[in-house]
Amino acid sequence: MLVIDIGGGSTEFVIGSDLQPLATESLPLGCVTYSLRFFQNKITAKDFQAAISAARNEIQRISKLMKRTGWDFAIGTSGSAKSIRDLIAAELPQEADITYKGMRYLADRIIEAGSVKKAKFESLKPERVEVFAGGLAVMMAAFEELELTKMTVTEAALRDGVFYDLIGRGLNEDMRDQTTAEFQNRYHVSLNQAKRVAETAQAFMDSLCHAKNVTVQDLAQWKQYLGWAGRLHEIGLDIAHTGYHKHSAYILENADMPGFSRKEQTILAQLVIGHRGDMKKMADIVGSSEMLWYAVLSLRLAALFLPRPPAFGSAAANPTARRRNRQRLHPAHQPKLARTTPPNRRRA
Repeated sequence: MLVIDIGGGSTEFVIGSDLQPLATESLPLGCVTYSLRFFQNKITAKDFQAAISAARNEIQRISKLMKRTGWDFAIGTSGSAKSIRDLIAAELPQEADITYKGMRYLADRIIEAGSVKKAKFESLKPERVEVFAGGLAVMMAAFEELELTKMTVTEAALRDGVFYDLIGRGLNEDMRDQTTAEFQNRYHVSLNQAKRVAETAQAFMDSLCHAKNVTVQDLAQWKQYLGWAGRLHEIGLDIAHTGYHKHSAYILENADMPGFSRKEQTILAQLVIGHRGDMKKMADIVGSSEMLWYAVLSLRLAALFLPRPPAFGSAAANPTARRRNRQRLHPAHQPKLARTTPPNRRRA
């Protein structure tokens, strides 16, 4: 399933299956920004083509990925998609969904009239008049670049997804746990090691907060953060062993993590960047947040007491290899150099 959501300043493209996102992209195309950029004066065919071409140039960046992932059908959501669907249904009763033919008809009507307002679409809501042309151009570009034939429209929107996520958290089906598991798999995390560190960090947090009379709600929330941070603190190892905590923190702060808010991703990144390295850097990062300091200290102690086991086959993990290394370094096992005596010089 492909979902396209045209907003005021950006457009989201999501391909998913069975409630799992397979590809998620956001591009800087919106009904407001494109209306202001291309349709300020009398609308001409040249203006419409310029808007469509500009939008296609943006969508080209993700079209190969989207087509390679594939989808069975397309769904539109939000105000622009609903307005396009309603106008096509009103003007062309034989068209039940959004089609390129229907959008081309609406564009020609607008071009002929010179503006959306003068086109006098009776079923168009007044608040959509000023931004309709921009949304229509973006949708036409999406159809052209992704080679869509038709699109159905859903009444669901962002708020419905938020409600679904909140309900799932109450039923022990938290999307954030699913995202954490997916990231562990993607970055080849040692599940047993990550679990040990997470649980130990939570135990340290219990001890620290017990002495400070922290509320049950606050403690539960921060233990949840530590659980996710502990399970993901080593994802940077998939990039490099040196400074891996920096790679882990960067991924956590900047990646698309379904279910997590930007604030939550920032907290995870702060916890992970603080579990190794010089603590001086944390003064500016943590500031005066007492609970964040406790959490950073808890994860740091857990990682310190539970170091990552050496990789299989390495000298550190192989007793025989360790013994041979010691033997090679011992003076008794160093090769003796043959003494050479310079030849006697002939007497003149």
